[in-house]
Amino acid sequence: MSSEMDPWLGIEHDIIEISDSPLLDVRRGSPVLFLGMLERSRLRGIKGGRRGPLVRVSHQFAGVGCDMLHAEGFVLQPRPSAFAAMQLIETTWRETSMGAFRTQLDDIELYRSQLRSTLHPRADCNSSYHLLAEAVYPLDPSVDVLREICTDDLPDDLDDLLEFESGASRLRGVVDRWACLILTENSD
Repeated sequence: MSSEMDPWLGIEHDIIEISDSPLLDVRRGSPVLFLGMLERSRLRGIKGGRRGPLVRVSHQFAGVGCDMLHAEGFVLQPRPSAFAAMQLIETTWRETSMGAFRTQLDDIELYRSQLRSTLHPRADCNSSYHLLAEAVYPLDPSVDVLREICTDDLPDDLDDLLEFESGASRLRGVVDRWACLILTENSD
């Protein structure tokens, strides 16, 4: 992860590193909707993105746990109502250090309820709840839900966003290839 020290305030800001692009700073109140792949093994055989270069992300999360997330994928453009819901999620869980010492089932259930009541009625984290921590808020990558919460033109099959070296490369990592995350500033 890269971070930037504010010389006046003496605090660090988390930064998303974007290859071949300017840095995108994740600051309080400006959550990012990210669709990508979390493990390097899932990227083997992928030449790149069909809608532009893959964005490389290094992001600190879990409050005082200071864990690191490394991923590659795309930044999606949320609709205004979805962005407001993302800001509410950030405010709710900020400074909780959720995930630093395991995430509790009560927190997962509360977050899941919050997704459905604020972001979208069909939004869920049923297959991605294990990623839940402060500053990393997972959302199951349902194309139907994503189309309703963001303005991006998404294909029926998310793998169509990628350019593969071969048909066999497309099959490698097909199970759970995609993760959708709301990334926010970490409190530590």
